[in-house]
Amino acid sequence: MSKDFWIGQIRKREVFEKAYVYAISYRITHDSYCNFIEIDYYRQNKEKLFQEIKLALKNPNLYEAETAFSFYLPKSNMFLRRMIHTPFKDLVIKFIFVSVLAELLDFTFVQNCFSYRLNRNTEKDKKSKGYLYKYYYGGFKEFIAWQLAQVEEYNCMLKTDISSFYDSISHEYLLSAISKQINIRKDADFMLLFAKTLKFKISYYSIVDGKLNETYNSQGIPIGNEAEGFIANIFLKEADEALFNLGINFGRYVDDFRIFTNDKNDAVKASIVLQEFLLKIGVNLNASKTKIIEAQEKIIEFIEESKDSSVSATPFPEDIYDQSNPEKELDKTNLIKEIGFGTVSSQTEAFNDSKQQVLFKTLEDIDDEDKAKQFCKFLNEIPLGTKLEPQIFTKHIGWLYQLSKKYPKHWKLYSWLFVKFLSLDYDNDIQIISLKSLFAVFDDELVNTFIKTRIIHHLVKPRKGALTYVERISTPKTLKERIILHITKLMKISCIALQLNCIYAYYLILKDSRSVEDFVSNNLKRPIPEPIQYAVYQIRSLCYQGSPRLLSFEEILEESEIESDSFIFH
Repeated sequence: MSKDFWIGQIRKREVFEKAYVYAISYRITHDSYCNFIEIDYYRQNKEKLFQEIKLALKNPNLYEAETAFSFYLPKSNMFLRRMIHTPFKDLVIKFIFVSVLAELLDFTFVQNCFSYRLNRNTEKDKKSKGYLYKYYYGGFKEFIAWQLAQVEEYNCMLKTDISSFYDSISHEYLLSAISKQINIRKDADFMLLFAKTLKFKISYYSIVDGKLNETYNSQGIPIGNEAEGFIANIFLKEADEALFNLGINFGRYVDDFRIFTNDKNDAVKASIVLQEFLLKIGVNLNASKTKIIEAQEKIIEFIEESKDSSVSATPFPEDIYDQSNPEKELDKTNLIKEIGFGTVSSQTEAFNDSKQQVLFKTLEDIDDEDKAKQFCKFLNEIPLGTKLEPQIFTKHIGWLYQLSKKYPKHWKLYSWLFVKFLSLDYDNDIQIISLKSLFAVFDDELVNTFIKTRIIHHLVKPRKGALTYVERISTPKTLKERIILHITKLMKISCIALQLNCIYAYYLILKDSRSVEDFVSNNLKRPIPEPIQYAVYQIRSLCYQGSPRLLSFEEILEESEIESDSFIFH
């Protein structure tokens, strides 16, 4: 295919429409962090976004990526994972490229590549059309099922992954691989534009001294958005094909490899072959995570443990909860009733899971990360509207608070559970206890910053047919003042992601751009990070336009122009 064909594909309006919805859907439902300000702004200015991208794609010299920023997820109580937030416009551009590449290249990947595969379901409903890839957790489950099937024929498994995979990806090799696979020159406009999406400025606060810094991304691809997953597949395509052509029985999910043999020596040989091809493209295996497991019983045990413990396999609890919540229009004047800090009344009915009560009689019984996750699952499975005994609930929410400090790896679970019980479906007493716990988390410097960031995410996230949580709980004047006090304190923490969430919460409460500008000006050190400056501009624009509330993802899909299953190649 000619270079004109490829540049023509990424400039099509219908490709933009798909990429626009992909960017929104993955950012809200899958990505660790979502800047609702930019989604709100670009939903109101979608045509402006299209024209800006159209202009950028006309000439590689006209496109410069906006300033990204980094944030950190807790991997354990000692280690953090650096994530990068790609600005929304650049994310749409990345999805434009990825969606075009996926339509042509996905079928060329080996069958046992299970991650980030093109969603080819011909029976897709409106919501599934909002995703470029097969259901995220579905791919992981297929990876697990494939491994279990291999145990029936093999008694030796090598498990390994790539050291610092996303951060180690060579731009030069990636561009060469794409150029070769789609058969165009590296100096074609398509390739020059794609190369520009790989290099951008990153703004961040230093963990050491809290000062604002900037750096440029010269290697690797961002961890922090779903667009990059397919690009990772392209990068590893040659290594996959080498294993496949040599008849090595392997499966891969992102950078996790599983190789099955009937002999340990064959497993070692396969790992040497894999390592040779990985070194050729500038990455290497992680020695500390490379292991050969022999005996079918031990292999099955490992697979089951990986299924239960994998972060990738953990569903988003708030989305499960939302789907079970009956849609209803809420009267803002009667949202939380008399919620405050008064005396909690007694109740007679209580949710009781005898198994969990036996396992967790005291906080000391929850003495590792797996048990902490199990306890979170117990709380999340409490049905909506269940009558809870305040004394027992107070104890459990207190445990959750302590666990969030001891085992921060489960930030995703803790953050949702701190918000879940503010729901109107629970009695007012439970909401009071939850709110007190929420404020205690905000005040505690030992609680990981990203747990606080994600809590604000849940408070400001749009819900179909309902107000956001932050709007609900700020209806009473005293609570409104308390919420503002807390988000003002949180604004002083050196974390751009947290600060942006606080700014959006402040905007939802007051709906006044001047107040937002004063809020930012009075609470941030100088210089103010570029992503925050731009967010303030976007809020000013939203207020000027008289922006309605941000729609939920489901409602955005309903108003989108995605109709056909495949329209890229005509």
